[in-house]
Amino acid sequence: MSSNNDEREADLPSGGDFFKEIYEIWISERPTQLAAALAYFGLFSFAPVIYISFRIAGIFMDQAELLDHFFTRLEAALGPGVAQAIQGMLDEVAGTDSGGRLLISLVSFFFLLLAASGVFFQLQFALNSVWKVPNPAKGAIARTLRQRLFSFLMVIGVGLLLVVAAAFSFIANWLNTLFLMVLGFQPSLTVIAFITLATLAFGVMYKLLPDVSIAWRDVWVGAGTAASLMTLAGGLVIFFVKNTSFASALEAAGSFVILLTGFYYFAQIFLFGAILTRVTSQRRGSMRQLPAEGTPLYGEK
Repeated sequence: MSSNNDEREADLPSGGDFFKEIYEIWISERPTQLAAALAYFGLFSFAPVIYISFRIAGIFMDQAELLDHFFTRLEAALGPGVAQAIQGMLDEVAGTDSGGRLLISLVSFFFLLLAASGVFFQLQFALNSVWKVPNPAKGAIARTLRQRLFSFLMVIGVGLLLVVAAAFSFIANWLNTLFLMVLGFQPSLTVIAFITLATLAFGVMYKLLPDVSIAWRDVWVGAGTAASLMTLAGGLVIFFVKNTSFASALEAAGSFVILLTGFYYFAQIFLFGAILTRVTSQRRGSMRQLPAEGTPLYGEK
């Protein structure tokens, strides 16, 4: 038993080879192009996704209170310009879904759902590209319909995630107050809660969106890394906006440019996590293939 374990450990690639492969994939496969496409779709799907998500969350909670909390946090982080731009986008979307006959409202909501699902459809395409999933020769229509249906479900999932996030935020704020009263300091429980939820969300997407069979245990390293990097990147953006002349440059660039740039860099972080998941799965996880006897180990020439 011990010798078998030693052989398996010996077959594992070293840490240097592991990160070298991630770097080579990033350089050779150019996921930055996929990130640009994701940013484009994200910009146009952002308002429908937020609107439908809050509508779904409003089934369980006070929608007006959720929106007020969302825009308060957004204005504090990125300034009133970006918050007002997003508010205007949501008002335009809400205008297409309000009033009128039932049939017209249902049709309007369907097209909103179609627009919102576009970013998840593109996410699925991007993850399939990361995994090098070939386009099927047959059944393309059925596959497209299945992917679109799954994208619809992802939009609904975002709404449910908002409910969970609101509950986490309430609990984290209560615990922060308790720690301050009892111990005299406040831990960053809100940040921890955000990273936890983002890790869960990314893990689900890395597992379910690509058309490959991945074990659940393979997705958490990439999901946790992407969630942590995204939290760090968001914190840096907030710091620069609040404490440097970068804020005036952002205002001059315009709110939509700010959103597009933010989506682009966040998409790169998301795809980095996907590549990390791929390499983890293929080299150390469930998709790992042990080299045959006499075959050079990874990294050997």
